Amino acid sequence: MDLKMLKDMFEKEYGEGEVEVYFSPGRVNLIGEHIDYNGGYVFPGALTIGIYGMLRERNDSFIRLRSKNVDREVVIDLNKDIVYDEEDDWGNYPKGVIKR
Repeated sequence: MDLKMLKDMFEKEYGEGEVEVYFSPGRVNLIGEHIDYNGGYVFPGALTIGIYGMLRERNDSFIRLRSKNVDREVVIDLNKDIVYDEEDDWGNYPKGVIKR
């Protein structure tokens, strides 16, 4: 899927406007899995595949998360406690990052 197609899908879902786009490449450790944070040597490499994130500022307290890999949208209200919900599945990870 190319970037223009992703932007078009975002605008179709959330309306037109200025969109910020971020890309995080995948990573593989050829040696040294889980020892880098203990001071050990690692040999990581970035991959050409990865994940895109798109966002736009809102005028309310809601964050709406959607993955093109699943059908369910995860909605977070920043005026309420952010809690784990089994139904939110993958959305619990970004919820934990936001809560932190």
